[in-house]
Amino acid sequence: MKKLLPLLLLTVAVAGCIGQPSATTLVCTGSGITDGITITDFAFDFNEIYGAESVGLTLSVENLGGSSGTFESYQLFGLDFGTGGMQWEITSGSDTASDLAETLSAPNQDLGIPGGMETYIWVIEAPTDLTVETPFNLNVRTTYEYSTSFSGVLSVMTQSYLQTLPPEERRDLIQRGGLSAQCHTGAPIKLEGAAGTHFVDPVGTQTIRFKVTNVGPGYPFYGADSNYDDIDSTTMYRVYIPVQTSGIVSCAADTIVLSRGQIGTFDCSFTAPSPTAKTDYTFQIDVDYYYWQDSMSAIRVLRPL
Repeated sequence: MKKLLPLLLLTVAVAGCIGQPSATTLVCTGSGITDGITITDFAFDFNEIYGAESVGLTLSVENLGGSSGTFESYQLFGLDFGTGGMQWEITSGSDTASDLAETLSAPNQDLGIPGGMETYIWVIEAPTDLTVETPFNLNVRTTYEYSTSFSGVLSVMTQSYLQTLPPEERRDLIQRGGLSAQCHTGAPIKLEGAAGTHFVDPVGTQTIRFKVTNVGPGYPFYGADSNYDDIDSTTMYRVYIPVQTSGIVSCAADTIVLSRGQIGTFDCSFTAPSPTAKTDYTFQIDVDYYYWQDSMSAIRVLRPL
């Protein structure tokens, strides 16, 4: 699993200065975007054709998120493909399913450069032996490999420093668990710091809890492989936390199962030196996963002339 890192703009952190907020500025690429390598087009050229006629079909995917990713596979399903009179026939184009492993770069929003794209085109022929007008739905499932990177600033301070802060600022810092700044790269999996404990005069090893939320149009999965036929009860709704240490924060390897495919949590730890007043620690946490998305296109086949 490749480590995919965000772009961070870091200014000098102010440490141990009473009355001054953190001067560390975090910028996470694609922040606020809830897609990764998403389906941007899946459609027939026409929504009505006659039996035995041919029609074009297009599948396009594009990386809209904040990290480079790998487009792993697609699979068409829902139509009966073959060569019989009641079957659809692919007369040109790709297979109905394919393993790909195509790397697609992230867009550059500042320069107006779009992310990596891939397009697949088929020509398919409608059944020849239909005797009545018939509607059909064709589905596609795509899978890709992606990563969400979280960047945060953990503010560790003494109790005496905390009391010097205005009541509103003090209350806000306590509610945020000592995370004075945080952001995550654009992706279908959102990562946010949910709580930090004992950031005031910390003693020993302390815990920071993170919340993982599926905000994209599909679902994550994680296992030994990454293609459409690797999605099952042992891989569905899973994301992977690799072993990592950033700044004073460390995370153990773990595979998290998101409840109903939507939300999960995990913990990392830190052991901070005793602060003299206030010290800001910048750190980064990465979450890896595969992701699948489905799309459907409809067509109506009229009785052959």
